[in-house]
Amino acid sequence: MFEEIIMQLSKSVRAKGHKFVSKGCVVSTGNDMWLVKHIEGYNKTDYLVKKNPEGWSCDCQAGKKGKTCSHITSVWIFLG
Repeated sequence: MFEEIIMQLSKSVRAKGHKFVSKGCVVSTGNDMWLVKHIEGYNKTDYLVKKNPEGWSCDCQAGKKGKTCSHITSVWIFLG
C-alpha cells in the first residue's frame, strides 16, 4: 500500500518505523488515528499520528514541520 513511498524515505526513518512496528508500539485508536508508543530505553514520548483529508500528521517535532517522520512511517508499515 505505502511501499513505494516508504522506499523513498531515508534509511534511518525506515529503520525507526520498522523498529516501532516490531516492538508492537503502533496502536489504532480509531477514527484514522494511531498512537505510536515509545520504546523503553530508546525514546520517552508517545506520539499521535492522524490521517486527515489533507494528508498525514504527527505531533512530533518533524511532523509539526510537515515532514514524514518515523511515526507516520511506522503506521504505514503497520497498515501494510
